[in-house]
Amino acid sequence: MSDTTVTTAAADRTYAWIITLQAWIGNGTLSVSTTDGNYTPPAGATRADAYRAIRESVTRQKPELANANTMFFSLEPNQL
Repeated sequence: MSDTTVTTAAADRTYAWIITLQAWIGNGTLSVSTTDGNYTPPAGATRADAYRAIRESVTRQKPELANANTMFFSLEPNQL
């Protein structure tokens, strides 16, 4: 089994997400960033837990958005 193979059980628990954050940064510049990815929550996680984990991950990569407003957030089952 390769590293990129996802088991059926894990695939059933994987969600696609999109988040758009907006913040005023230095010199009055408006920064808007839309990011997407996949998220597999731990057992017992809530939608709020997923939002917080995803937002934290995004702002770790883009610290200038740490205090940004969330303009859009979508979390949907990834399996079609």
